[in-house]
Order: sequence, then C-alpha cells, then structure tokens
Amino acid sequence: MQDKTIERINEWLVMLGESLKAIAGKELKQIIEQTQKYNKELAADMNSIDLLKILLKVISEIKDISMDMEFRIIEVQEQYRVLKMYNYEIEEETQKEVDNLMTNWEDLIDYADRRNFEVDDFKQTYSTVTKEEVKSFQQKIKEEYEKYLAKGPGTSGISLDEGVELLKDSKDKVVQFNKTREDNVSAEKLFNLEISKYPELIAMEEANKKYDEIYNVYNEFNKKVLDFSAMSWSKLDASQLNVAADDFSKRVNKLGSRLEKAESMPPF
Repeated sequence: MQDKTIERINEWLVMLGESLKAIAGKELKQIIEQTQKYNKELAADMNSIDLLKILLKVISEIKDISMDMEFRIIEVQEQYRVLKMYNYEIEEETQKEVDNLMTNWEDLIDYADRRNFEVDDFKQTYSTVTKEEVKSFQQKIKEEYEKYLAKGPGTSGISLDEGVELLKDSKDKVVQFNKTREDNVSAEKLFNLEISKYPELIAMEEANKKYDEIYNVYNEFNKKVLDFSAMSWSKLDASQLNVAADDFSKRVNKLGSRLEKAESMPPF
C-alpha cells in the first residue's frame, strides 16, 4: 500500500513538473518572440515621416514596458531555477535561452537608444513639418467653425429639413476632424511638442449634441406622421392623434427645460 502511494505521489510530481515546464516554456517563447519582433522593427528603414512615426512608437513602447519585461524575465528564470533544483530535465538549448533573456533585453534597450539618437536630425525636420501641418489644420477648423456659425444646423431661418441634413453633414465632418486631431496629437507626443488645442472643434461637437436632441424629436415626429398617413382611415382614431400630439408636446417642453438657453437656439 505504501509503495503504491509513493508511486502515485511520484506520478503527480512528474505531472506537476511537466505542467510547470509548459507554463514557463510558453512565457519564455513569448518573451523571445517579442524581443525578436522589436529588434526587427528597430532595424527597419526610415525614409519618410510615416516610417519615422512607426519607429518612434516602437522605441516609446519598448521604454514603456521595459520594467514589466524585466519582471517577466526574472520570473521565468526563477521558474526554471526551481525546476532544475527539483531535478526536472531542462534541455540545454532551452537553458541557454533562459540565461540569455535579460542580456538580450538589455541589448534591445541599448539598440533602441542608438536608433533614437540616429534619427535625431530627422526628428527635428519632421517636428517642423508636424508644426506646420497642425497650424494648417487649426486654420481649417477655424474656417469650418465660422461656416458652421453662419450656415450650420443652428442657423436662424433654415427649415427643419435643411437642419437635419446640415447636422448630419457636420457630424460626419467632426468625426473626420477628430481622426486628424488624434493623429496630430500622436505626432506631437512623438516629437515632444506641445499638445495643440482645438476649441472650435470642441464647440462644434458640443453644439451638435444639443442639435441632435432637437432634430431627433423632429425626425421621430416625421416618422409618426408617416405611420399615421399609411394607416387606413377606417382604423385611424382621433384619440390616437391627440395622444401622439400631446406626447410630442411634452417631449419638446422637457427638451426646453433640459437644454440650456434652448429657446434661443434655432430651430427650437
């Protein structure tokens, strides 16, 4: 009985060791692959601003995760040390990979620093280009905002149907503007430039949120009218019309109390 118990315990230990080896081996492989991937990306040619941005992002990412990576490496090395301590077989090639993990990562950090220094002149050139692009974009936003105030969805005198289309067009433009703004902010961060602000873009976005609520009520009103129009007159009850009219009247009143200065906002 005792021999069987010992045999069973040994079987469990073997299974435990294989499980620990599998876990450590998976993490080892991921660290090696990630280090090799970064090395390849750092070695890529850099002859345009887009490629420079990619390179700088890689360098920044390496620096950001460096401490976490070092902890991961220490943990893997400790896992293999424990396995060896309990006489679990570790392949010679695997042990070499474990032993070289920290050295390879430190070499990668040095390589990232060298690449960052090598592209310093390019960074100066492209930072100037970025400044000009941002300045041009800011001017474009200002012009669009002036146009928005003069002929946008909140312009006095436009019809509700015109306002619906103007709002849709403005919202589409704001989405595209925000994508460009995000690209600019990303470039400014990479080149250590001051992050630019776009107050006119924010103003359009905030105004559109308010106009969205107003025009949504109008769109739903139009849909309700179409629904009633499609009904047979024999099935149309006057009380339904009264209920619908009363409901929309209440929604408009609530909208007026919820939106600040709604009464002065065309087309409210």
